[in-house]
Amino acid sequence: MPIPLGVDEEMRRLREFVDHLCALLQSVVEHPESVVPGRHHETLRLAWGEVLAQFASLAESINSNARPSLEASGLVGFRLRFELGVFDDARARLLDQAPELFCRESIPAATQPATQPATQPATQPPRFPPKPGRWWRRTRWLLKKCLGAGDVVLGSLATIFPPAEIISQFKEGVEQSIDLAGDH
Repeated sequence: MPIPLGVDEEMRRLREFVDHLCALLQSVVEHPESVVPGRHHETLRLAWGEVLAQFASLAESINSNARPSLEASGLVGFRLRFELGVFDDARARLLDQAPELFCRESIPAATQPATQPATQPATQPPRFPPKPGRWWRRTRWLLKKCLGAGDVVLGSLATIFPPAEIISQFKEGVEQSIDLAGDH
């Protein structure tokens, strides 16, 4: 039988979730081609500049002092392990499909201060050959599944921490734009 996580490990895993969600969204911002319709690329990048600071604020808020509120929202114990496990599984499937799009080295951690403006990639984006249409359809589908898998955790965090609601709204906008890109 699995062993319950300690309080420090629960907080670490929640901050890691925030970091992973930030990294996925930043990858979309840095590589919006074939994921988001072109007419939305500029405003996506500008909006990201407003949302990125919310990730750092959220990550800072997740600490042992917040545990009673996290417990009231169901984000502790085996419930937390289950919800994070579903997100981790969806994220792993996406990374297996498109590792070159979600290169971790080019993405600042949510828990670290950004060293460059959000509109500029931290490093040169990886170069990769264009993929056939079916590859992009599957990648968009897996990206939406991954972002959706984070809804349970992010929704619970939003009941406690206002920055999570702002992040959630941006994430939902990205999901809708992915749908638009898939329609053509």
